Amino acid sequence: MGWIELMKVVEEKVIGTVKGYFRPLDGIPFFTVCYPPEYEREAIRQFKSLSDRLNAKDIPSEVISMKDVLKDALIKLGVAKDGEELAKFEMERDREELIEDLRRYLPDKISEVLLEKLSDKNPDFVAILTRTGILYPLVRTSSIRAKLENRIKCILIIAYPANEVGEMLYSSSFTLGGYYRGEVINWR
Repeated sequence: MGWIELMKVVEEKVIGTVKGYFRPLDGIPFFTVCYPPEYEREAIRQFKSLSDRLNAKDIPSEVISMKDVLKDALIKLGVAKDGEELAKFEMERDREELIEDLRRYLPDKISEVLLEKLSDKNPDFVAILTRTGILYPLVRTSSIRAKLENRIKCILIIAYPANEVGEMLYSSSFTLGGYYRGEVINWR
C-alpha cells in the first residue's frame, strides 16, 4: 500500500464516520495511521492534502503539528519560552531526573493543550495530528489518546511514524502500552 491507497482508506473511513455509514472500531472516532518514518515529509504533505480534500467536501478539518503542541506544553510547564528556560532547568537538575519529570508531566500538558484546541469541536470536525515522532521517547501517543477519549467529540487522526502501533520509529526499545482503541490503519 502506497500513499494513494493509504490516504484513500483513511479518507473513506473518515467520510463514512461523518456520514454515519462507518463505525470505527470500539465506536471511538480515533484513527492511527502508520507509515514508514523515513516518509515524514511526505506524510506531512499527504495529511495536509487530506485536510484540504475534506474541507472541500464541507467536512471541517485542521492539521495540528505536535511540534507546536509540544512547545505550548513546555511553556505551560514553565520550562521553555525561548529555549533558555529549558537549558537552565536542565542545568539545575540531573539529566535523568529531567527526562523522568518530562515523561511524568508532559502527557497531561500536551493533552491540556489539545483539549483547549478541540473540546469545542463537533463530531463532524476532523483533527489531524502530524509530527507525532517529536514526542518520542518522552510521551506515548497512547497516553494522549486515553486522556482525550470521552473528552473530545471530533474525529482524531494521528499520523504515526512506525511500521505498526507499538513500534514508533521502528524502535524495539519503545512500546506504547495497551491503548489501542479506535482504528489502526497500517502501511503495507
